[in-house]
Amino acid sequence: MARGRPQGRAGPGANKSYYRVVAVDENGKRSGASDYVAAPRPVIYSKPVATARVGAEYRYQVSANRSLGDLSSRMSGEQHVKGYFDIERPRFTLARGPAWLPLDEATGLLRGTPDAAGKVEVVVTAAIDRAVRKLDEKALIWGREVVVSVSTERVGSATQRFAIHVQPAPADAAAQRNDKAPKIFMHWDMEGASGLFTRKHAWFWEKGVRPQIAQEGRDLLMADVNAASRAASDAGAGQLIVCDTHHGGGNIVLDRMLADPRIQYLERSVGLQDGMRRWMPGLDETVDGLMLMAHHAKAGTKGAFLPHAWSLDWADFRINGQSVGEIGIEACYAGHWDIPLILVQADEASCREAEEQFPGVVTAAVKRAETSDLASGLDAEAARRLTAQKVAEAIGKLRAGKPRPFKPTRPMTVSIRMYTREAAEAGAAWIPTGGAGSLWRW
Repeated sequence: MARGRPQGRAGPGANKSYYRVVAVDENGKRSGASDYVAAPRPVIYSKPVATARVGAEYRYQVSANRSLGDLSSRMSGEQHVKGYFDIERPRFTLARGPAWLPLDEATGLLRGTPDAAGKVEVVVTAAIDRAVRKLDEKALIWGREVVVSVSTERVGSATQRFAIHVQPAPADAAAQRNDKAPKIFMHWDMEGASGLFTRKHAWFWEKGVRPQIAQEGRDLLMADVNAASRAASDAGAGQLIVCDTHHGGGNIVLDRMLADPRIQYLERSVGLQDGMRRWMPGLDETVDGLMLMAHHAKAGTKGAFLPHAWSLDWADFRINGQSVGEIGIEACYAGHWDIPLILVQADEASCREAEEQFPGVVTAAVKRAETSDLASGLDAEAARRLTAQKVAEAIGKLRAGKPRPFKPTRPMTVSIRMYTREAAEAGAAWIPTGGAGSLWRW
């Protein structure tokens, strides 16, 4: 994105997409990020789902980069309005594909049910067109925007070709039941990871933390993710979404993750779904259960390792008067789609918090706090074995009968108490409704 100007055509920096490069060596050590470079657009960056089964729904979300708009000031009636204009939305086209696989041109979602086994070739394209406004130059002299005409120009297009290997329908009843195996969303933080016992390993962005310590923390997290993902697949999960949320994500290296067509990896906790930028993409009505992995207790919890509530500025977060931490916030978000929380992996204090708020939830306590910055507990391998057992238990309970999701009464009231006046004043700037304070409704 770049600042635009209220002229007839956008400036040379307007409506661009940028990227940076990070190098990773064979030991997983990451370099610093490069400078921002303008990227061509659109580029289809999503990885196709290459397998399907007769009689079972196939889904693949085609995703392409785009500009989020040109920040500029334009006339609306007699007033100047500042905002993001000319937001790009790629238009998707199915150039080649089977009849059973329609494409939503607006969102890029391929969704259908195969009716025959075999290999099918698919070709999809994404194109971006933009409107070009021609303004009255004389009116601009007087500070008025008068649109003379609007034309359309092609920004660019991209093509993706891939094959889907459709397997025959299962022959026996057990395999048919596996077709209905649950879809699980694993949301990964880091503080509760197996074998991770120090603040420096989890909060590696803080001043003075050596790069090798940061990498040790990421290595523990990736080993945990692989072990739990394998346990979920072995326990009967039909699909698994693994979302890296710690410090916004970027902690896992895809080349080191378990390769399984049933697993989708989200390297960031914010991304695109159906063409829209959102938190925890993929968490929707198709998901059967939520697992909160490597999590931590809410702010102010005694006897907890690295307790906090999203931001270190937040002293407390309440939903309808009930104090919750990130476990409660994320369970509430999942409850919008009637998705229950089925497993929490964390330290002992966090597991108690989850069990008190969500009776019946399965927990895996892999450590205990010695101080707020130091923990002890099972060695990493023993903790992963315990977590694998709990993953299987949670999926078994889910298949036996779906637990109740966390759905607070609406209208829902949320309040946040800050540690400092300065934090509260800064937070007031993003309260959705008017007025200063720490309370809003939706």
